[in-house]
Amino acid sequence: MPGKIDVGDFLVGILSNIASIVVVGVLGGIWYLALRWRLRDFFGRFTPRIRRRGVPLLGWADVKVEALVSPPSPSELKRAGTVITIGSPGYNVASQFVEENLDPPVRFANDCSELALRSGDRVGDAGSGVAERLVDRTTGQVLFYLAGPSIAGTSAAAKYLVNDWRQLRRRQRRGLPYQVVQALSPDGEHYTVVPSGGE
Repeated sequence: MPGKIDVGDFLVGILSNIASIVVVGVLGGIWYLALRWRLRDFFGRFTPRIRRRGVPLLGWADVKVEALVSPPSPSELKRAGTVITIGSPGYNVASQFVEENLDPPVRFANDCSELALRSGDRVGDAGSGVAERLVDRTTGQVLFYLAGPSIAGTSAAAKYLVNDWRQLRRRQRRGLPYQVVQALSPDGEHYTVVPSGGE
């Protein structure tokens, strides 16, 4: 589907100018595999209501979703379609690309042991995670960055995107393209939203 869909919805922002959605994680744990497949399966759970004048424009069947292991170098990253990257830049080349090239509002600090705002102010603790929606200004590619300094924090960020993407959409419309979450369980299955910036 060439070009952009002229519909002002965040979900369409995920789908605009894409042929695919790529979920990138690292090989190193069953939990990463489970997260990648959970996000991949999310796109098969419902049919989006993307219509113009009552005519459906796009269905999930039109979108190819891949779950990939982090490539060994940034030059091997998919540079078309939407990318959902899971994990810290210490383990994931796609996350490293995000931190080095897209200036995310929340990033890793102190050798990936904590999250911090651009200002350097620390955000949360080891159980915190962040879900961010970023756009590469040179290519227009949309990247979702889901990460935390622990398995629990990263898992909570991924679970947040799957369960509460509408809330992230509302935040982005207010100029806040991220949400910090706090894991309430060791596996990140249960989390709470951390009030931040403009709440």
